[in-house]
Amino acid sequence: MVNPAMNTNLILAVAVAAAGLLCGPILQPAVIGVLPSIGWGTISVFFIIGTLAPPVTLVILAAGSHYSAMSRVWSVFFLVAVFLISAGASALLFSSGSAWTTPSSFAFIALGLGSVAILGFLKLRLLRSQARKAARDASSAEPSCPPPDEGR
Repeated sequence: MVNPAMNTNLILAVAVAAAGLLCGPILQPAVIGVLPSIGWGTISVFFIIGTLAPPVTLVILAAGSHYSAMSRVWSVFFLVAVFLISAGASALLFSSGSAWTTPSSFAFIALGLGSVAILGFLKLRLLRSQARKAARDASSAEPSCPPPDEGR
């Protein structure tokens, strides 16, 4: 049986990716016009920013006990990352071989890949801790053996 929420998330991700592919060539000149001239080393800073934003936001929400908001924010970060990756890929394909291909052309992709990387890592850690907790609960729920008779 397929989870309906999974279908909704998949449909949203495909729609956002399509929007990113369509918007990439439009956003590329805007990014180059807004950002100062950056070097290739600055792309790693964009990747680091992309990896730090989701966990910091999720920790702030967890500290305030806003657990329902955490799941929505998780989905929003994922959808934004998908949009950034697809917009960056589209912009790079559109601008390949032209004057638009500069280090700032990779800004979208670096932000999106950083977010996807950290969200994937956090998801694996969450699944691992849930599996450990389930194993601990299952082992503590098993009936223990009664102590052996001591010669009665």
